[in-house]
Amino acid sequence: MNIPPAILAAFPPSRERLLDATRRHVDDKMLNEIASADYGCGGDDHFAALRLIRDTGIVAIPMKWHPGEVLELIRWSNPEDPNHKPGSTGQRGHQMRVFACAALLRAADDTSIDAEEATLAQCLASALVLGGEILEASASFLNWHIPRMTGNERWLFAFGLLVVASRFHGSRITDRNLGDAATWVLAEESDVRKPFNLSDPPPAAFGITYGFWAPLAAELTSRANAIEVREVRENIELIGMSLLDG
Repeated sequence: MNIPPAILAAFPPSRERLLDATRRHVDDKMLNEIASADYGCGGDDHFAALRLIRDTGIVAIPMKWHPGEVLELIRWSNPEDPNHKPGSTGQRGHQMRVFACAALLRAADDTSIDAEEATLAQCLASALVLGGEILEASASFLNWHIPRMTGNERWLFAFGLLVVASRFHGSRITDRNLGDAATWVLAEESDVRKPFNLSDPPPAAFGITYGFWAPLAAELTSRANAIEVREVRENIELIGMSLLDG
């Protein structure tokens, strides 16, 4: 199945919009903090590479050590935990983390990166806190990226798009739109579960194993309460709970 037309129309596909939306909120002090994430090692080289991304939106393909190493470290930051290092807290921390994730995801559009699906989960968690254009841009990026994906992680990106769409329920997204999106996500998940060699099953997604998707699944399940159409509500709950149970 393809992404439902109403979801595509609500969030026009864009390769660049997510990174563009995030880089505008990153100042030099944030860049310096990101550049120092690897105990300060190579800080000047990291800073120069980060500034190029921030100022131009250009990401080297494939992603190089400078600044890939520190972007990956900030990707795992936890702005809700004041004791977590590296990274900052509150809105500042989320702005840094979503910028790091957006740059890594942009690179992943042309090459492979480590834990791409978990990077998306972190990105969407920060996008919820920051809202506005960043929230919309995350859906636009997914609408661009998902049709170009193959492999077992595609269904998690579809799930991520459903989560973002649910955040706009009642404004630009209707019950019917969510119902179509849920049907699509279930179809994507079904494709992943097609018969495989029991002696060599596919590995579980990194982000599921380490719980990066659990908060998003809980959020989706909670948002189902506002859906009036019972079948749609039940499908949304099923999707959320299946990932929480996974």
